[in-house]
Amino acid sequence: MTRANEDVKLDLTKDFKGVTHYGVYVRCKIPGTPLEQENITPLAGVLTDTLTEGTSEATRITHLLHSTRVMVDSLGCENKPSIPSRPPS
Repeated sequence: MTRANEDVKLDLTKDFKGVTHYGVYVRCKIPGTPLEQENITPLAGVLTDTLTEGTSEATRITHLLHSTRVMVDSLGCENKPSIPSRPPS
């Protein structure tokens, strides 16, 4: 697990077939939910490396972060999490 910033954690795992899954977890206070939700990471997403075959790990994570920004915007997260545009170095 890698912390990209205070709002975002990234995770890389391989399944039993050796396929890599890139995960993202976001602190997102969704409207109408309890206040304490802002302090957890209820929003999670996964990108499987077979979906972006032939690209680098950084490119895959960049795709995942872009999708995460779109999702955060559509959910209207009240705490306005900061989603980086590129993976951490």
